[in-house]
Amino acid sequence: MKNKRHLPVPVIMCVMGASLALAAPAGAAGSATVTNVADSGEGSLRSALASGATNITIAVPEITILSTLQYSGSDPLVINGGGVIVKGNGLKATLFQSAGGADVTINNMTFDDGGNFGVNAGGGYGLHFATTANQTGKMRIDLDNVTVQGVGGHGIYVDDSNGSPATVVLATSDVRVDRAGIGGFDQDGIRVDETGDGNINFRAHKSQFIAAGADGVELDEAGDGDVIFGVSNVVFARNGDYCEGQSISNPEDPLCVEDGELDLDDGFDIDEANEGNIRGYVADSVVDSNFDEGLDFDEAGTGSFSVTVTDVAVVGNTDEGIKLSEEDGGGVWIALANVNVRDGKNDAMAFEEAGPGRLFAYLVEVEASGNDGVGMVAEQLDEGSGIAVPTASPLGEVVLRGVEIPAIVRG
Repeated sequence: MKNKRHLPVPVIMCVMGASLALAAPAGAAGSATVTNVADSGEGSLRSALASGATNITIAVPEITILSTLQYSGSDPLVINGGGVIVKGNGLKATLFQSAGGADVTINNMTFDDGGNFGVNAGGGYGLHFATTANQTGKMRIDLDNVTVQGVGGHGIYVDDSNGSPATVVLATSDVRVDRAGIGGFDQDGIRVDETGDGNINFRAHKSQFIAAGADGVELDEAGDGDVIFGVSNVVFARNGDYCEGQSISNPEDPLCVEDGELDLDDGFDIDEANEGNIRGYVADSVVDSNFDEGLDFDEAGTGSFSVTVTDVAVVGNTDEGIKLSEEDGGGVWIALANVNVRDGKNDAMAFEEAGPGRLFAYLVEVEASGNDGVGMVAEQLDEGSGIAVPTASPLGEVVLRGVEIPAIVRG
């Protein structure tokens, strides 16, 4: 009987590693470095995205693309931009798209399509991230030190409009979206659509959303999920004037006219249309010269509001500076501290509970001055009650309906 020959442990490990490598599927996670400034070809960003690499480092300063950059995988993708500028030069198509529901992280990049489009010129998105129809769990998008500018459609579009039950998470840090949505109606700086049972979870820090044709940021939750948001050190400025430009060429355009007036847009807009809640905060931020409301949060189902606004300047907006509206059976709880709402073209603040819920508004060191309307409108229009507590807050004229200010505060 022959003796069996035993391989040394290091040899066994090498053989196993080789076997696993051979068995790995095409497109498995790997790294790639972009060294080619061309739109395509070896070493290009397009080639790296198509290769299945999921950690891409860009080592060139500028790339001009001729069509949309596509990532079709579902594995998490990281792009380390190294300060690169991706140019469309009037491509009028989406600059980057991930359509497979992948988590995506992008840092240190600029996406620029030139921006000289004009009214009704069309144009694609800057960045487009989409879930799949049967996706569950979460799709997370992290953007750090990213600029998107000069695009006709949404600047950054997180798209769960297919009704999947997934939650979508968008986190932005040091992000600038400038002159997005300038080629068509209702195209925002950032737009998040969620139509299924999942939530929208939005975080923005040290970011700027400026001169979008429609809303600077719009979060649209049409299913049963919640909108959960946290905004700090952010500027929302000069957003919402697309329809003003449209009126020059076609003042009767039905898309741009609502109740006989131009349908302009907001700095930061949240719409929750079903049973979910709106919960979050805006802190240390500026909301300046937007063409409709500055902050406009609407809850049309049976959910509730819980919103905090602190250390915020709301200046020169065309409609209300801050508006919260709850149209069904939920309640409204809002706390404001060290907020200045001034020089607007309508009421400084409007809080409305139109269903049977309760309304609570707590204001500490909130000032309203120089606005064309009143300082605060607080309304409870159905069954229920409301309390407003303005402490050390010079608001000027106040309009209350179904809401009272406690005598100890009035006195």
